[in-house]
Amino acid sequence: MPLRYAAAREDPFSGVTLRLRVLVTAAVFVSFVISSLARYPIPGPNEPHYLCKAKHYWDPQWCERDFFLTSSNAHLVFFQTFGLLTRWFSLDTTAFIGRMVGLLIFAAGWTLLVHTLVPARWPPLWAAWIFLTIADFAGNLSGEWLIGGIEAKVIAYGLLFAAMACCVVGISQRRGRVLLVAGILSGIAISFHPVAGIWGTACAVFASLIIFLFGERPSARPATAPTFRWWIAAAIGSAAILAVPGIVAGVRATEGSSLEADYIQVYYRLAHHLDPLHFAKEAWIIYAAMAAAWLVGRWFMARRSTESWFFWFVVGSSLIAIGGVVVGWRHGPPENIKNYSFPWLIDVPLRWKLLKLYPFRLVDAMLPIAVAITGAGLLRRWCEFVCGRPRVARRVGVGLIWLVCGIPALVTVLHPADDARPTFSAEELVDWRDVCRWTLDHTPEDSLILTPVQESWAFKWYAQRAEFVSFKDCPQDGPGILEWNNRLLYLHNWSESSLPLGYSPGAVGLLRDRGITYIIARRLGPFTFEPVYQNDTFRVYRVAP
Repeated sequence: MPLRYAAAREDPFSGVTLRLRVLVTAAVFVSFVISSLARYPIPGPNEPHYLCKAKHYWDPQWCERDFFLTSSNAHLVFFQTFGLLTRWFSLDTTAFIGRMVGLLIFAAGWTLLVHTLVPARWPPLWAAWIFLTIADFAGNLSGEWLIGGIEAKVIAYGLLFAAMACCVVGISQRRGRVLLVAGILSGIAISFHPVAGIWGTACAVFASLIIFLFGERPSARPATAPTFRWWIAAAIGSAAILAVPGIVAGVRATEGSSLEADYIQVYYRLAHHLDPLHFAKEAWIIYAAMAAAWLVGRWFMARRSTESWFFWFVVGSSLIAIGGVVVGWRHGPPENIKNYSFPWLIDVPLRWKLLKLYPFRLVDAMLPIAVAITGAGLLRRWCEFVCGRPRVARRVGVGLIWLVCGIPALVTVLHPADDARPTFSAEELVDWRDVCRWTLDHTPEDSLILTPVQESWAFKWYAQRAEFVSFKDCPQDGPGILEWNNRLLYLHNWSESSLPLGYSPGAVGLLRDRGITYIIARRLGPFTFEPVYQNDTFRVYRVAP
């Protein structure tokens, strides 16, 4: 069936009717939900990290001895809103409801943005399928993902997409009220996720300035110019006011930062997000190829002012990433100041603090999105071409579009994500859940458990007990990062000093002095006394009587 295009005057965003946008949004939402649930069964890799902290926020007695849960809250607005669900529902149900609400916001913002850039009926759905395919087969550069579990950035990106669409219309058509809506949405996005929201807002301002200063000006009465400037001021003020909760929470979460804490966070715990030299060479090649494909595809598209705004937005995200490469580039170990390139640019301690701002996060998400939207735009042009052909050719041409987009997206659904179940095989995951259930049923609620540091995924989710330390659960404030690192060092030194004689009750007694009541061991051993429980993979030892 050929596509029909409505007149642009029907809708300033896309030229499609409200009923049609609701239909397309529903299709995009269903696509994202199927991908999320099929590739990342509940709980997803990061959901235990965030939702357990959200549950503790509303119930401080829950796992009260877990020092990560009691650390600072960088995503306070997310905990205050979505975390409220944990008061009435289990963690699994909370994750499911959170995914549905989060992906609905994400799909609505996605559809509004793509409809604004590619004004036709189905491009948002085509772009969604292309994006899911890229995310599965191409991976990411700095560990940034968008469709998986629920966390604050899913909400922030959905709001940011809608704000971008409003910016496009507000700047290109000088619609002040629409621009005010963009400011409101940007402020809320920053409150949910300061990093993604601030970088996205900065790129939106950059793109708007480029278009406003150098783009084509609409034929408007001169008298409207002062009024439009007042709308711009109102948009900026609204964004600043609504962003305050997120910014305040982010600043508080990074209080007490020190050089040692910054080094640990940038080059040890979060190197896969923050250190450009830690990223895989293959990822750099893939992203360079995507950038080239995006620019070539854009050359063949019918370029409009709306598409130009989005182009400069992606360019802005790329400039931020290039700045991160310049700041982080070095020729050896990061602790040596002489190893850094451009030594005249900035001192090393400040470099570490700048890298903590995730300069690669936005381009990691936006470049695949740009490729997907450009691909949808090219498919729209193909559809316009075949719609002028005889009926058979038209149906074959339109059918090819659905096959080209749909089959790879379907393959991604049937291909579980590599990190959906971190560190565990299927058999090991069964044993892990089993030992967590035993811990839940046979240990006091105030227990402090020493779990396998690198293999304790979702322990608090399943066992609902506090952990002494977990590699995954690292606080973000300076004192918390140092305490996290000190606990890991303590366990390493304890293990090395006790190993020659085996782990005896006397050696384990040193852990009792740190408040640990039980040990869940996998590779740790041998112990000179019997476990209180074991299965094929894990053993549980009682430390305190």
